[in-house]
Amino acid sequence: MRTRNRYLQTLLTMILLSVVLFALPLPVEASTFVINTVDDLDDGTCDADHCSLREAIDAANTNPGPDTISFNIPGAGPHVIELCSLLPK
Repeated sequence: MRTRNRYLQTLLTMILLSVVLFALPLPVEASTFVINTVDDLDDGTCDADHCSLREAIDAANTNPGPDTISFNIPGAGPHVIELCSLLPK
């Protein structure tokens, strides 16, 4: 009887621990989006070939967790980004 009670206690402890562990939020990995153009085009992706400021903001808004937007626009500056419409929040 003692062995059975100890087995049930261990089993319940493991189940409770599993429930607690699965209930905890998973860590979210931050991303960095690099703006590499001055145009305001939005083809829906922010990648190494083309990433406008608008695309970077959209990508950061859809990615969970904190993100970084940085600039690496080729050519001599200063660079000016002329917007076609308001940027997303």
